[in-house]
Amino acid sequence: MEEENNRSLAILCSFIGGLIGTIPWILIYVYGNMIVAILAIFIAMAAWKGYNLAKGKTDKYVPTIIVAVSIASVTIATFIIIPALLLLKEGSNVSINSIKELYEYSSFTSGILRDYLISLLFTGLGISGVITNMKNQIRTGKKVNLMDYANISDEEKEIMHNAFNKYGAFDKYSAISQKDILDGIDNENKEFLLMKFTSNGIIKHYKGKYYYNEEIAKNPGKANLKRTMKIVLWIVLIIILISVITTIFSNNKKDNYTKSTPNEIIEYNEVIQDNKISYLVPNDWIEIEKYRKDNIYYYTPSIDKTGYSGIISVRYGNTDYAIDDFNEFKKTVKEIYENDQDEELLSTTINEFKNELDYNVLEIIMKYDDETYPTTEYLYYIHGNNVYGLVYLTDYYSKYVKEPKKVAYAMVEHFNFIEGENNNE
Repeated sequence: MEEENNRSLAILCSFIGGLIGTIPWILIYVYGNMIVAILAIFIAMAAWKGYNLAKGKTDKYVPTIIVAVSIASVTIATFIIIPALLLLKEGSNVSINSIKELYEYSSFTSGILRDYLISLLFTGLGISGVITNMKNQIRTGKKVNLMDYANISDEEKEIMHNAFNKYGAFDKYSAISQKDILDGIDNENKEFLLMKFTSNGIIKHYKGKYYYNEEIAKNPGKANLKRTMKIVLWIVLIIILISVITTIFSNNKKDNYTKSTPNEIIEYNEVIQDNKISYLVPNDWIEIEKYRKDNIYYYTPSIDKTGYSGIISVRYGNTDYAIDDFNEFKKTVKEIYENDQDEELLSTTINEFKNELDYNVLEIIMKYDDETYPTTEYLYYIHGNNVYGLVYLTDYYSKYVKEPKKVAYAMVEHFNFIEGENNNE
């Protein structure tokens, strides 16, 4: 029972160690705006260190534990911790829903998946080194540092050479069994020496037997460099392959919030108001006519299961913001929202882009820290020739605005001034 408790504690410490090992990689990823996947090598090492600190039993089950813990640490860090920190970095509220919404962007999904696979690759390298050391520790019953494998003395070379020289085992045709090798070595660390020379490529495997490679023994550094270059080449090729596959995935799965044909999301109908503006509305959305006034139109799903969460308002006008020059229009709108003194306003993000019909669009996202209803408002100002349009959505009533946001964006993308002209200045 005590042994089982020690194992459980060791696994927990190993997991904590693995997560700690992800910290340098996560910080550089989020705040350095780069992926340094090679840092993932240290995750398995940190997991192994955590296991040892808890004095976990070193047996045949440990490699499996370290592999599982390392992969779990990379997975949690990549798909949960990093997206959460990215949201915090942008001043956004972190929740399960906000993280889910990030994955609605195919560019984000493909990017994070690519980085995950590359990080797994380097984690695997770290795991292989740790497991090799671990297995040797299990077999020899002694704790061995990784550097012990790299340093080969002339005395050790002579001991191993003599063991193989007895049988003339210097090529694959004269390879000998492990028992014959160990019987010929008069050294208490003979099992470790065999593993050490094998890991350095001096002793070669051939059909379950071994032989001594004298050429590599003369210059093990050159052989290790050659082997390292092969590993690096394979890593580069795998990274290229991963990048190509994720790029194809990204191209096949278009963003729901970027330029896309609305029919890819849902069936839409064109709506024309006063023969002055037109936009698209989903077939299963209806206008709430009792709210219509002063060129403002409200839409909601015909079956709105989330209360008011689906309401989107559309308006247009030739006053207030109806400025001919887009730069002046942009300046006027920005001043209004950037000077908002609301104490509960956390952040204001202003972006600009062109919609499908080449109209300039100002996107304004305002986040409020209301204790009862933390709120985000989405405003899209479409600029025409002495006329403007506005598509507005808020999540005040509900956090379930994922589908309405897609609809609002589709309205913006296909918003048209029938009597106006495009203004692309």
